[in-house]
Amino acid sequence: MSKDISHITMEDSFLKRYFAWSQERFPIDNVISGIITYFVMSRIALFLTDQSLDFVVMDLLGAVAVIGHYYILRVFDEHKDFEIDCINHPERALQRGLIKLWHLDIMAAIFTVICVSFSLLISNNYLSLICYGIVYIWSVLMAKEFFVGSWLEKRLTLYSFSHMLVSPLIIIWIFSTKWQVPQFETYSIIVLVMALTSGFSYEITRKTRGPEEESETLDSYTKIYGIGGSVLIISIMNIITLACFLYFTTLIPNLRGVTVGMGIAGFAAAQSTLLKFLKKPSLDGRKKNEKSFGLFALLLYVALLVGMYGN
Repeated sequence: MSKDISHITMEDSFLKRYFAWSQERFPIDNVISGIITYFVMSRIALFLTDQSLDFVVMDLLGAVAVIGHYYILRVFDEHKDFEIDCINHPERALQRGLIKLWHLDIMAAIFTVICVSFSLLISNNYLSLICYGIVYIWSVLMAKEFFVGSWLEKRLTLYSFSHMLVSPLIIIWIFSTKWQVPQFETYSIIVLVMALTSGFSYEITRKTRGPEEESETLDSYTKIYGIGGSVLIISIMNIITLACFLYFTTLIPNLRGVTVGMGIAGFAAAQSTLLKFLKKPSLDGRKKNEKSFGLFALLLYVALLVGMYGN
């Protein structure tokens, strides 16, 4: 949950106003997510190609690059949703004019340079640069809503799916930084599917709202599928995510009991809060769903690291 920034005004310093926006729209959770995603996925790429899992200096730049692209995605969203957010969230720093879109554009441009530079520094015949180029182009298409925005916005599930595809693309980019040539095989594809379904699950979770949250201008899966249907879809995505994780653990027999236990515990926690939400949907319940899903994803990633280093 973002902190209250109602006391911050244009009289405050630019840094204070910028961090007010950051607390709302790009909090420390996003930074941690970027770091974890890079380190887990880069270790998977090394593990699947029988390379050493040792950290190198370039890994630090890689983590910054992934965080940077997450930031770029947020800035693209701020542009795309600015007008509707003025209606739905007039209290936000950007909507109050405490910070301008061009301020965010400057930071996004800096991060773009970092992402491109990192990809260029990888010596693999520009494979990483090509992969990042695909990630960036897809991100721009998302920002433009694939040039069929009015049509796509009426189809929320398809809209979300098209936007979730950026997650496996980012992972392919991370994989490519440890490859000399593309290494797509069963286990790497399983990881990509896991990333897609977990991302889709989170996206639906955060837009499965309690009755007091619903409004005409806010997107909601409960408007389309109802509470029961939305919970069912989230549960199916979580089951597929867990199944992919369990399949991957066949590669890491040492400590498999520990890794499997962590994954199942995370799944159980996520499903438990979902069932409580199903019985009594509310704003508080939705927030708990988001937190429990975050725990599920974190346990999966930590379990993968434990398993790989234990083998």
